[in-house]
Order: sequence, then C-alpha cells, then structure tokens
Amino acid sequence: MAENKILKEFTNMFEAEKYNKFQISEYNLTKFKKIETLMQEAIKENIVDDLRTLSEEALHENDFNFSALFVLGVLNYQADRIVDATKQFQKLINFFKKKNKLGILEYLSRKMLEFGDDIFALQNLIFALQANNAVSELIPFQERLVLLDSTNTTILLQLAAYKKKENDIKAALKYYLMALNNFIEKADKKQVDTIWRQIIDLVDDPLIVLLPLEKVLLANFEHEFVFSLLNILAENINKDKQVEDAINLYKKLLKFHPENKELRADLINLYSKKYVNHSHFEEYVLLSGLKQWWNEVFDSIDKFEKYIQFDVNRYVYHEGWGVGVITEIKNKEVKIDFEKERDHKMTFDMALSSLRVLPDEHIKVYKRYKKEELLEAVKKNPIRIIEIISQKIDKKIITVDMIKNETVDDLLSVKEWSRWWTKLKSLIKINPHFEFVDTKTLRYISTPIRYEEKLKQDFEEANSFDTKVTLAESLISHDKQGALELNLYQEIADYFQSLLSQADDKIFIRSYLLLLQMQKHKNELKLKIDKINFAKHLPQGEQLQSLFNEIKETENKRLFVKLIEQNIEDSCSYFEVLLFSHYSPVHNYLIDKVLESRGKKAIQEYFNKIIEEYKEYPDIFFWLAKSVITEAKEVSDYEIDKTTIYINLMFLYSFVGRKLRVIQGQEEEDYKKIQKNILSLFFGKKEPHLLTFVVDEKKKNNPKIETLISLVLDNKYLSDKYKKMLIDAVRNLENMIIT
Repeated sequence: MAENKILKEFTNMFEAEKYNKFQISEYNLTKFKKIETLMQEAIKENIVDDLRTLSEEALHENDFNFSALFVLGVLNYQADRIVDATKQFQKLINFFKKKNKLGILEYLSRKMLEFGDDIFALQNLIFALQANNAVSELIPFQERLVLLDSTNTTILLQLAAYKKKENDIKAALKYYLMALNNFIEKADKKQVDTIWRQIIDLVDDPLIVLLPLEKVLLANFEHEFVFSLLNILAENINKDKQVEDAINLYKKLLKFHPENKELRADLINLYSKKYVNHSHFEEYVLLSGLKQWWNEVFDSIDKFEKYIQFDVNRYVYHEGWGVGVITEIKNKEVKIDFEKERDHKMTFDMALSSLRVLPDEHIKVYKRYKKEELLEAVKKNPIRIIEIISQKIDKKIITVDMIKNETVDDLLSVKEWSRWWTKLKSLIKINPHFEFVDTKTLRYISTPIRYEEKLKQDFEEANSFDTKVTLAESLISHDKQGALELNLYQEIADYFQSLLSQADDKIFIRSYLLLLQMQKHKNELKLKIDKINFAKHLPQGEQLQSLFNEIKETENKRLFVKLIEQNIEDSCSYFEVLLFSHYSPVHNYLIDKVLESRGKKAIQEYFNKIIEEYKEYPDIFFWLAKSVITEAKEVSDYEIDKTTIYINLMFLYSFVGRKLRVIQGQEEEDYKKIQKNILSLFFGKKEPHLLTFVVDEKKKNNPKIETLISLVLDNKYLSDKYKKMLIDAVRNLENMIIT
C-alpha cells in the first residue's frame, strides 16, 4: 500500500496530524483542495478501497485527524453511506466554526450540499455567508433551508421582506404565512399582530388569505385577541367589491360581541349593498327585528335571510303546484302564478314554510319558462345542461343518474342518451369547472383551481410511489414548452431526489430516470444526480424485466436502455433479458443491438421461442405475428412459417378467451386488447388478412390450411359473424373454381 505515490502522500499527511502536531493556521482552502485533487487521482488509479482503509486506521489512532475525517466523509458520501458521512462532516464543521475559520466553514458546508440538501449544512453555510457579508448569495440557500425546516421564523421573515422588495408578492405571501403559522403555534401575540397587518398591506384580497386561520387562532389565543385581528381585517377590506365576504366576516365578529350596535349597523349597511334592487328590503329589515337592538341578533339574521329571498319576479317551487313566479307581495300576503294554480294567494308565513325559492338558473325554471333554450343547449352546448343542473345542488356534487333523470324524456329520448352522454363526458374532462370524482359522480367547481395548484395538491396527497410518478410525468407532458413555474418542478424533483439515498433498486432507478427527464425538460432545476452510480442499482434477470415493465413512458424506457448501454460493458446480456419483457416500441432497438452483438442466429432463436411459447409472451407474439403477416421489413430476413403464425394466433385467441373468465383489473384490460387486436388483424374492413391468406393458401393447396379453417370455425370464443365471413370467402373461392 505504502509504495503507491498517492497513498504515501496521504500517509504522510495523516501522520502529521496523528498527535495534533499542527497549527490551526496550516488549515486553509488550499489544503482541502489539494486533498480533493489527490482523491481524484486515487479514483483514477482504482485505489479507493486502500485509501478508505488508510483513513479508517488514521482515525482509529486519532479521531480528530481532520484530513482523514474529510477523506472518509467524502468517500462515504460517494458510497451512499449518508449517516456516517454526515457525522464526519458535522465534526469538521463544528470544529472550524468554533475557530472562526469562515472560509473553511463555507467550503465544507458547500461540499456537504453537493451530495444533497441538509439542514445542518445549509444553516452553517448561511452563517458563513452572513458573517462574510455575502448577502446576495444568501437567498437561494435560505429558500432551500425553509423547505427542510419550516420553523425558522427569522429566515422566513427575511425571505418575505426580500421577496416583497423584489415585488414577488406570491412568494412574499408564502413566507409570511409560514412565519405566521409558526408564531400562532408559539402563541406570540406581538409577532402575529405584526405579520397579520403586513399581509393585509401586501395583498389585494387579505380576506381569502387570513379568514381560514380563524380556527387555529382560536385554538391558541383568547377570543378577544382573535376578535381584534378579525376587526383589523374588516377595516381593511373593500366592502363595495366584497359584499358577500364582508357579510360573512361581520357575522363572525358578531359571534364575539352579539350586543355590539356598531357591528350590527355595519351588517345592515352591507345587506343594503347586496340587496340594493330588492323592492322590500326596508320592510324585511324591520319585520325580522334586525334594527331592533333588543332582539337577539342571530335570530334576526336568520329571519331576515329567509324573508329576503322573497321578492316580485322570484321563482318558487311547491310540492303540489310545481314551479311558480311571485307576482305580488302586499300586506303580509304573497301572490304566486303556479303552473298548476294561477294567481294563488297565501300568507307570508305560509309561503315561508311551504315554498322553496329557486335560483333563476334552476333546471325546473328552465323547463317551465325557457324550454327552448334547454333544447338548444342539449344540441349545441351540452356543458350548459350540467351547469344548470348544478344550480339545484348545495354541495355541487352531480351524479350521472341525476343528469339522466333531468334530460331523458324531457330533453332526450332513451336512444339519444348514450351518444349524448359520451360526447358530454369528453367535454367534462377538459372543462375547468368540472371534475370526475368517480365514473358516476362529478363535482362542479365555481372557482377552478389552477393546473399547478391542483397538481401540487394531488402530488402531496398521493400515497403511492406509482401515483407520484404518474403525476410528475403528466406535468412534463402537459407543460410541453416548459413554461410553468420552476418551484413546482423543484418541489416534485426534491421528493424523488430524497428517495435516491434510501430507496430500493427499482424505486431508485425509476426516480433517477424521472429526474433526468425533468432536468431535460427544465434545465434550471437544481439536481444532485451527476455522481449517481447507475450500474450499482441495476437489477438482474426477472427483477430487470419487472422494472422495465413498471416504466410506462416509452421515452423513459428508451432512456433506461441508453443508460445501460453507457454504463454496462456487456450491455447486450441485459438487452437479451429485456427482450422478454412486455412489448414496447423499444423492442425494435433491442433487437437491432442484440443482432449487432450476437448475430442473426440469436434473433432467429428469440423469434422461435416467442412463437413456441406464445402463451407466456402474448403481447410480444402478437407484435411478431402482425409483423410477419404484414411482411414488415424487420422480420423479412428470418425463417418464420406464416401458417404456423395464423394457427398460433387462433390458439392464443382461445387462450385469452379462457383467461378472461377468471381475471380482472389491468390484466383483464391487457388481454381484451390482445383479443381485439387479433380480430382487427384477421377481419379488418380494409385488410381482412385471415380471409385473404386462407383463400390464397387454398389455391396453393397448403395442407395445413384446413387445420386453420377448423380452428376458426370451432372456436367457441369467436362470434358467428366472423365465422360466416370466413365461410363466405371460402365459398366464393369454390364458386370461382367451379365456374
């Protein structure tokens, strides 16, 4: 070991520190950079294991041998021994921080971060940068730190102030809210009050941001403090533009102080803005007792909000008389023109108890008064129908049965329903105001969530790795121009990066592939994947096939194959295994590579195996069969009997028919697809290959053709219409021969 020049230099370095016979001034950045250069040479000469042993021996003799600590720390990071590496770097950083060696502190912290984000490293790097007045460099590291430690209120407030100064209101609000939530949990009144006011000054609509915090505020503070915060909010909202929200806020304030006359007067003023065109507003305010201060306020509010629904020209519904319109309200009496009872009069109290007020957009109103508009919408704008139906439902959850009940007979015939609903489903999927909860239920969204927010929410709520992968891939697919914000990509990438140090091989590889795709799509991403040891995590045999099958996106499959090619010396042995995974467009490339390395015989043997074991590899066999039948170029040079292909396809069709009796889920869908593809290949309208082949081969007196005909006609899983097509083709041929 000692004979090697590099190891000798490390031995001398470690010996010098053996008994701490060195001055702290001897440690500088030049020394650490020299160590790194020597380590690179050690890697090139393939003596890393020897260097590890040397470092461990040095630390055994003196656990404060700083050069050995650094070397072993880096080696452990490179070998994914994160826990050991972290301990070694923490020991170094703590020492040099105490000695106020800021340059080394910054260097070591940055070195740790090369191998992944770490709270300790980020905290110390920020400390070093602040001490060196490198303020311009701070922000990116502070942002990375609060992603890992959202309780650091000092940094959160610094970030909020910086983003506000940069006019990045969205980011400033995010950091203010993170800090606010921390101070609420700590019950820090002064800070909560300060940040509350800062947010009110920052955003155009503070109500939507701050009002949802009421519950958590009440859980941590006395009621009077929460009241004061809500009161500040009430004083700072636009009561003309946000009337409905302001009304709800004042109701909340009145719960704290129901006897407060000023709040009550403000609420009445807000109601007057909302119902400025109501013909009986003043009458209902008096009738409900809202102006009589001695009446219980919420009892008066409840009465007022029931009364105010009734006005001339409002639509109402009665169980017996159907839909009607109010034509007059006078002397506590209501006159309604019902569809089954014209000019009906009832007392105001009776109207309150027996009538349901309908919005102008209610489906029942349309059916009575605007039927032509509905019929037009059914034909030209089907989405409009479910928009109208949603008006009658409080929670905006609409079922397929509900839509069917409201449309069939009145607007559509039973026969028309199926086609109309199929068209509507496709429109729903691209409409931001609707989303499917399940196959039979959908939800109306009055204020659509932005795509980014919805994806982020779904990603955070996803419980499985597969679901998170699908969502990440959908982001790349949706954002074709890479125009969506970097933060969304970074948050998703950070999750998959975190798996690289702890995941099993299959999850490691899939995460790595996805990160490479994300980096290609969004090259500004901050990723630490350039030192990944791909070959180390590559599984073998069936595990390799299983992994390849789990990679759904064709581009990711291609990338996976390329990585094998770049990182594995005998990549062809891996490709030979992958050839037996589920068929994908990448198979053509794999075949070319195996052909290039192993020759034509290897591919001929591969094709023979697939033909013989078609039940084991049904999807690959179908691809091969279709290629043979359509005389594709990639199989033209191989000896494959076309009659055998047709016969085995019929055997496969029967095998699939039997399987479909006992399987379900994704496997069932896969087998149904094979069955459908065989039918399309055999009996397609443009090219009925089976019929053409049978006729041609009968002309040639192919002895095996009768076997094929029998297999088709005796197949109990094949519809009679297809059997008849074959019989007709054969008869036509026989008639031609006779004539």
